[in-house]
Amino acid sequence: YSHIDLPTENATLLYNNASELQYVEIVDYGYSGVDEDYYSTTKYWKITELGDTIQVEVPKEIYYWYIVHPRISDEIPAYIDPDIVENTHTNNIANPPTGVFWRDYLYNYADDGYTILSDTLANCPVLWNSSSTVDSSTDNAIAVITNWMKDSMEFTSDAERPHQPVRIYKKHIGRCGEWADLTAAAARIALIPCTTLLSISGDHTWDEFWDEAWIHWEPVNTMINNPFHYENGWGWEFASVFEIRSDGCLSPVTDRYSERVATITIYAFDGNGAPIDGALIMLAVESGTSIYYDNWGYTDNEGKYVFIVGEGRKYYARFDSDIGCDPEAVNSVYLLVENSGGGEAYSFDLDTDGIMPSPDFIEISPPTDILEDYKIVCDFSAPNQVTSGNIIMDDIGTAQFYMKSENGLTNFFMMDNDNFALYQTGHSFDTFNAFNDVENGMATFDIPAESDWYVIFDDKNNLNNPQHITGSVLLYSNPIGVNDNLTEGLVPNSYSLNQNYPNPFNPMTTIAYQLPHTGQVKLQIYNTMGQEVRTLVDDMQTADYYQMIWDGKDEQGNLLGSGIYFYRLCVNQLEEDNSFVQVKKMLLLK
Repeated sequence: YSHIDLPTENATLLYNNASELQYVEIVDYGYSGVDEDYYSTTKYWKITELGDTIQVEVPKEIYYWYIVHPRISDEIPAYIDPDIVENTHTNNIANPPTGVFWRDYLYNYADDGYTILSDTLANCPVLWNSSSTVDSSTDNAIAVITNWMKDSMEFTSDAERPHQPVRIYKKHIGRCGEWADLTAAAARIALIPCTTLLSISGDHTWDEFWDEAWIHWEPVNTMINNPFHYENGWGWEFASVFEIRSDGCLSPVTDRYSERVATITIYAFDGNGAPIDGALIMLAVESGTSIYYDNWGYTDNEGKYVFIVGEGRKYYARFDSDIGCDPEAVNSVYLLVENSGGGEAYSFDLDTDGIMPSPDFIEISPPTDILEDYKIVCDFSAPNQVTSGNIIMDDIGTAQFYMKSENGLTNFFMMDNDNFALYQTGHSFDTFNAFNDVENGMATFDIPAESDWYVIFDDKNNLNNPQHITGSVLLYSNPIGVNDNLTEGLVPNSYSLNQNYPNPFNPMTTIAYQLPHTGQVKLQIYNTMGQEVRTLVDDMQTADYYQMIWDGKDEQGNLLGSGIYFYRLCVNQLEEDNSFVQVKKMLLLK
């Protein structure tokens, strides 16, 4: 449904808008395509409660999720025809120029009689003034967007309830859902981190913007930083409140809007008592004579999900997974809590007869190796698990979200070719140096020659959740062992300069070459300017196989920067009046 040009336009508009706004700037750390940890974020100016003007940098995770991301809550990020009634949430998607993107349309255009957002933001010196109200202020971006929303929208609705910010603006009417989505779009256009919140039990949605913490914001009622007004001013008792991240991941935030909350922890287990990951937990609440779903979550590696809930409510729950559900009847639930108490912590186990998958293996001793030629060393950890599940609030209905958290787990196996085939087809297999469901591990294997061997990272103990693995898999060669056993007594029949390995590399790489005759050998490293930065070999060498290691440093021992480098082998023969020269390039990445 989207368009190939939209991501590029999205990024371009961010930089364009930043160049026009006084209170905010985009800062880049490193260089794209060169630095592994390259990223961007924003810095903005604000006035503190003490009246000081200071600059604040937005964490990069906040920047990417809540400014850069082209989706607000449940809509499809696409080009939209603003004049078409949105009746299926996909029928008004249109290619440019008929279709427009909200980041451009809301910032640069306005219907007759309405104010252009870019004009209202042009003279704002700060993001917001935390010591003042936003009723009539025009000197900060939060106040300006609040007033722009109230000038652009009327609080009412008809049969059409659009999700797309472009269409919401074109109608100029909406209730809390449309106001929340349009406010978030306007804020992100203005490079202000913003998200939407929803309480089904309160039948209400609103926004938060980020200023070193999430700040309550509701332009429709001209409220800012007054989160307990719903409970203490309006007399509402939230069952739960959750934040909707741009990829559809829901996070409970009831504690930001209720002075007294409880926690409900639910575990999902299989028929053997093993935890079920990625199970959908549905929390329901009773209101009058009805029971309705009020919040959702997906279980982690422990089969656990934690809800933050309000006090004085009656809660129910169920779970569904690929291997079963509890209760078994569709849409049926268990009663959990009759009357939740503030400060209480409740915990419940739900289970199904289904059985979690697991690899079927027999651990054996590593095979022996009589030659000291090659070995492999694996050092790994699983710092994160990535909870995943179908997006509950999504106009397509089939997309998934991924939520990284701590304490990942992985399996690790080593095996020969025959057992690898068994592993791939799901049969029982023999393995050595095995680790089952671990957070980290290290294994060394002396590799027997003339056979294929496999190193496996495996998450077949998990039903749905991927695991984030980090570490290294290093292959070592013993030059003495290799030469003695594989090339002993052999003389190369031609000159050869091999491609360095690894490539790209950081910071060490191996350059191999072979000489069929004795000669004066030079192996040199050059930068892209043609300047020599290092000589690795300048010596007389006999006919043989050679390997040299370059550590990424120049002649003075300085570590060189990322980029393309060239290595040149030049051999002048003694017996004959000719020479061999060959050049190859390599990439140093940091």
